[in-house]
This record gives sequence, C-alpha cells and structure tokens, in this order.
Amino acid sequence: MTAPASRAQGTAALTELRDWQRPLRGQFPIITGHPDLAYLDSAATAQKPQAVLDAVQTYLTTSNANAGRGTYPWANRSTTLVEEARERVKRFLD
Repeated sequence: MTAPASRAQGTAALTELRDWQRPLRGQFPIITGHPDLAYLDSAATAQKPQAVLDAVQTYLTTSNANAGRGTYPWANRSTTLVEEARERVKRFLD
C-alpha cells in the first residue's frame, strides 16, 4: 500500500475504512457498547460476534454434554453437533 499523496486523501482513506468497519463492528455487542474503543489483543481472547454468542448459548442450554463420552441423549446430541461441524469445516476447506 502506498502512502496518500495528501492529508485529505489520508483522511478519506480512514473514512472509507470506518465505513467498511461499521457493519462488521456492529456484529460484536461488546464493541458496539464501547464504540470509542479499539480492541487489539490475541486470538485467545478475541471478542465474539453475536452469531457465535447465540450459538454458544443455544448449545449450553440445549445440548451441553461431553461429545463422544456417553450414550445418553445430551451426549449423543453433542457428538452429532461436533461431527456435523467437522464435516462442514472439511467441506469448506476442500
């Protein structure tokens, strides 16, 4: 990437980036709640978008059990969910 020819062009580039960021940032409740902050940290503590938070809550409230370790309904459901996720990732990577 080359440097902008003028300060005005640099400001325009920042505005474009902000416009591009708005929809993405809107998916993250913690960032939406603190719009003046920028979050720079490792992936170990990455903020989660609402879709991930919803999926985790659904899992924890409907299927929370050790996958592949039991024969009761919740464990069976967890095992199925893990296997389906692995298959989706495999198809995505193929």
